[in-house]
Amino acid sequence: MISLDNGSLRATITLGMEGAGARIKRERERRDWSQAELARRAGIHRVTLADLERGASQPSLDTLLALAEALRVPLTRLLPKGGR
Repeated sequence: MISLDNGSLRATITLGMEGAGARIKRERERRDWSQAELARRAGIHRVTLADLERGASQPSLDTLLALAEALRVPLTRLLPKGGR
């Protein structure tokens, strides 16, 4: 589910348990990067990344795009199959 907050023009993507967090973690670990390293490369706080990876929060579209760019993967690789 994608919801848009018109007040801030930010999109938040709601994903299942095997969603973006697990996929981000898998891609990060493939590179043998710490959370701090990926967070630095993506320009986000390490705690934000930790929350995403463990499913405690949902990523904004901006955050997903920054992580995909830092990991040098297409955004679709971080999303669940079937576009949920």
